[in-house]
Amino acid sequence: DDFTTAFANIRTSLRPGGRLVFICWQPVGANELGSLVLTAMQPITGAPPPPARRPGPYALADDDLVRTVLRDAGYEAVEVQSVTAPVVMGGGEGLDAAVTHCTWMSEVRRALADLDDERRAHALDRLRAALATRLVDGRVVLAGAAWLVTARA
Repeated sequence: DDFTTAFANIRTSLRPGGRLVFICWQPVGANELGSLVLTAMQPITGAPPPPARRPGPYALADDDLVRTVLRDAGYEAVEVQSVTAPVVMGGGEGLDAAVTHCTWMSEVRRALADLDDERRAHALDRLRAALATRLVDGRVVLAGAAWLVTARA
């Protein structure tokens, strides 16, 4: 839960001047994996819950937070670059696998948590219909955005 302490701990494993490189999601709104899914279900689930700061896939989505955490953890030459690429889901299983994957997302689980069975099924039908609009050759292809983060110990 304490990002600064965690990254300071990682820094102790690096040689002086050693590089830290990682990739993390940009905010939900920049990623169809989150935004398309939550928007599709919104008529049933209501407004999406606010993003969880910790833990969760979007916990480091704020690039200013990432810079601050790394500097406070003792890193230098911190750079955060935007990377966009398609997020491909479904493999050989297609739409069913993509829907299942989405139900594992913490944001989706929270949105569905308080729904009765009928409303949950309706929300999932809306999710399936939204993902179906992104089917390409049996796979769901969504726009994705991440941060490529580099720093020196």
